[in-house]
Amino acid sequence: MLMECTAVQQFPDEPKKRWFFDHYFDLFIWESESSEIVAFQLCFEKKGVEKALSWSTDAGFKHLQVHNAGIKYGSHKMSPVMYSTEWFQLTPVKYTFLESSAEIDRQVKNFVIEKLVECESVSCREPAL
Repeated sequence: MLMECTAVQQFPDEPKKRWFFDHYFDLFIWESESSEIVAFQLCFEKKGVEKALSWSTDAGFKHLQVHNAGIKYGSHKMSPVMYSTEWFQLTPVKYTFLESSAEIDRQVKNFVIEKLVECESVSCREPAL
């Protein structure tokens, strides 16, 4: 089940950031001062080939894959890098999210589900470059 982390670092002059997580998902939400969702990033398959669906009022949808540089002998672990990828099937993600989000803020849950449904349409099938 997704849980909200309440200790999320905030930055001046940026929308409020919220973070929900479980074993499969990381969900980041950015809200305006009026609590309107202006962007989100839903990361999933954290233990496999991690992918992410990002959406913002400015840029629309982006399909991303996470490249985790991992640990190399004699060096520090590098930060993961996200890059654009081909459109991926969201129906299984949507159903898993429905189950995992049962106990989070209803406004957040409904918004993300609406966007997942919207992204399943033809208009979201082109990868962002």
